Amino acid sequence: MTERYADVAWEEETSDATFTGVRFERVNFTGIELVACEFDDCEFIACRFDSAKLENCRFSGCHFYDAESEAGTSFKFARTTGTVFSRCDLTMANFSRADLYEIELNDCQAQGADFSHATATHVVGARVALHGGRLVDSNLSYADFTGADLRECDFSRSTMVHAILDECCLEGTELREVELHGVSAQGVRLAGADLRGAQIDGLDVRKIDMTDVTIDHVQQQVLLEAIGIIVAD
Repeated sequence: MTERYADVAWEEETSDATFTGVRFERVNFTGIELVACEFDDCEFIACRFDSAKLENCRFSGCHFYDAESEAGTSFKFARTTGTVFSRCDLTMANFSRADLYEIELNDCQAQGADFSHATATHVVGARVALHGGRLVDSNLSYADFTGADLRECDFSRSTMVHAILDECCLEGTELREVELHGVSAQGVRLAGADLRGAQIDGLDVRKIDMTDVTIDHVQQQVLLEAIGIIVAD
């Protein structure tokens, strides 16, 4: 029989625990601290991790989306330092205003997820700030990154078709081989980003600061034609 938790509030801080094949239904993890916990092939249905601290946790093959209600799991204001989501279904998940420093999404489905105003920055002392996170090989189509600060993150090989990047800071990011068709990118900041191999026909470079952006020869022609320059053979 599948182990199941339903309609409860998780009240205790939990560390170094392993959950395999567990079904969590309407479990409230709000404000709870989970440290170095592992979740393998678990289901989270209508659960909330708002303001939770998920430190160095690992979720493998987990499902956070309820197809029946078409609702995702909420991680609003959560802190996910060093937490890894591998092969997870995070469709419609809400990471709005979450602290995503050193988060990793690897081979995940996160269509329509909300990352608005999230940050991947860790402040050390008064003057030092560290940045970074990895959202690689994942489906981020229709995701909302409005106002997020994800500088120096790695999005390599992810799909971001029709994503919302308005006022998003992607300075110094790895965007290699990323699909960027049909994105909304008003005020996006890309200075220093690596776009080699990315499909960038959805970007209006006339309105984007491309300082120190790295592109390849094929992309050069696409970008020049976008601003009205014809490249002759």
